Amino acid sequence: MVTIFIPETNSRIEYSFNLILHDILKLDFKFENSLEAFKNVSGAKINYHTELVEGAMNFVPSGLLSESDINDLDIQHVEYNGIQCPFKVEEGGLLPFDLFSAAFYLVTRYEEYGGDKVDRLGRFRADKSLAFKNRFLEKPVVNVWAMELAKLLASNFPDLKIPEREFHFISTIDIDNAFAYLEKGLLRTLGGFARSILYLDFYRFFERISVLIRAKKDPYDTFDYIVETTNKYKVEFKSFFLLGDYGPQDKNVPHTSKLLQDGLRKLQDMGEVGIHPSVGSSKSGVGLENEKSRLESILGNPSEISRQHYLMMSFPETYRRLIEVGIKADYSMGYSTHVGYRASICTPFIFFDLSSNNVSELRVHPFAVMDVTLKNGLNQVPVQAIKTIANLVKEVKSVRGTFIGVWHNESLSENLEWSGWRDVYESMLEPTSI
Repeated sequence: MVTIFIPETNSRIEYSFNLILHDILKLDFKFENSLEAFKNVSGAKINYHTELVEGAMNFVPSGLLSESDINDLDIQHVEYNGIQCPFKVEEGGLLPFDLFSAAFYLVTRYEEYGGDKVDRLGRFRADKSLAFKNRFLEKPVVNVWAMELAKLLASNFPDLKIPEREFHFISTIDIDNAFAYLEKGLLRTLGGFARSILYLDFYRFFERISVLIRAKKDPYDTFDYIVETTNKYKVEFKSFFLLGDYGPQDKNVPHTSKLLQDGLRKLQDMGEVGIHPSVGSSKSGVGLENEKSRLESILGNPSEISRQHYLMMSFPETYRRLIEVGIKADYSMGYSTHVGYRASICTPFIFFDLSSNNVSELRVHPFAVMDVTLKNGLNQVPVQAIKTIANLVKEVKSVRGTFIGVWHNESLSENLEWSGWRDVYESMLEPTSI
């Protein structure tokens, strides 16, 4: 048990300390608002106050956690252990920065509220983030800081038992487009032929014919391969299906397709299946609810997990809509353009709604890397991508966090531009297999 002295608590303070001490370090703790009672505590104790207390671990607050509004902050940084840490504080505490404010700011995605640093789709840009600017986007610094706190606790209070965490891995697949050629309907099929002729793409022209007459398997139909590798490496697995209506960014086959439903049920046998909310539903709770109902009708049971198509997120609206339709866990926390940690953490965490200062029931599972990011965002070839993933896994293993990778059925096709990428996928599975 760790006792924490704070004269007055609020939802932000409670959330931040619970995140670091309970969710990451697995420690029990309690708050004490009486200084005299705190001084008499004989066990492990943390003083989160500007006035230092002898016999306690003293951490100087920056003031962020005492606020209740979302403000335009002037954040000061200080280098500590090679990292530019935000929320520099006056000397006197054990750390030169406010660990609890820094973690709160990064994990709650404070900087994303307001929506003025977005791309053409309205998504927050990675290169505008504090983590990118301070060059720690690829390091889960909140976990790093929590581990540093654990070392300080162990050094100051040797009798305190700090539970050992274990590294965890989850493989996830998004099904944006189940088939390259099958189940497209007459108009889309004719349009595909016309496009191939227009661009003199004879490979796809004749491949489409071969698939349609069943002389060749559809290249995006990688469901059997996904099942095979999941069984081979014995990894935890989850998949997310796009079941929205056809649109500019939503190009899956109809949700009524028997072939699509057969593929979905194959992956259902491997692990939990969730919704992949369409771009068209990103601003509509009604569309989201319809897509969830479609999935549950196919599954034959409720679905409570989700990942946004195109990672379309805005705070707090997206998560509020997910909560309204009964989603309990979301796997969208990451960037499409950069690898690393959008929330600077590699441990699942509860979403804190900054607009209302309330703790929700939605658990967020951050991912580290996505196939399309490696190939298109970073322009990497397979051998480079393997090294990038290995470095990311190494970082997560060092803090015994959770590593989540995002792949798509088409990137496992070994077809055209995705030739050689199955090796990358399996390189991710092999060193992290259970």
